[in-house]
Amino acid sequence: DVDLLYGPPGNTLHYAGVGMQLAAGLMERNTGTDWQTYFAANVAAPLGMSSTDYLGYLSGVVSTDNPNTAGSGRSSIDDYAALLQMILDDGVHSGSQFLPRRIVRELVQSRSRNLPVSRTPYDSYVDVAPRVAGFRTCMGAWVLDDSPPGNLPAFLNSGGAWGRQPFIDFKSQLVGVFLPFNTALDGDTQ
Repeated sequence: DVDLLYGPPGNTLHYAGVGMQLAAGLMERNTGTDWQTYFAANVAAPLGMSSTDYLGYLSGVVSTDNPNTAGSGRSSIDDYAALLQMILDDGVHSGSQFLPRRIVRELVQSRSRNLPVSRTPYDSYVDVAPRVAGFRTCMGAWVLDDSPPGNLPAFLNSGGAWGRQPFIDFKSQLVGVFLPFNTALDGDTQ
């Protein structure tokens, strides 16, 4: 029912994490493999991300039938940096092409250029940092949308609800992760 939506599909940018859950569900359906197993074998292992999984809220659990792909990921700074560096390097990891360059370019392209914005995770920061009003969505992250279509964005950020802030600065050729301790997680220091 369109009345339940914030606008007609494809006509408004409204931040929510459900798209990541939907993408993981589609991957599971198409491959017949659960998300955790697929991610571990096809992303984490090849990139050397041994401290990364999607069991952040399920301590002691090896897998789950319904991971929270938008919010249960846990990682180390080094693991996350390996993923970000591969994206910055146009899909190359340790001298080998991990993802085709065209796929990386597709991943970081704005999906919401020129759309009206009804909600982003940066709304409360616009008064102190007006430039964040320019963030638009790409696949699973936010890009500062100040480059022509088809070019790399200036900046990519994938800030999470718990304060984690991985970023790629394409102009400066820099990756980083702010991974603060968050007392809301009751002792989680990851």
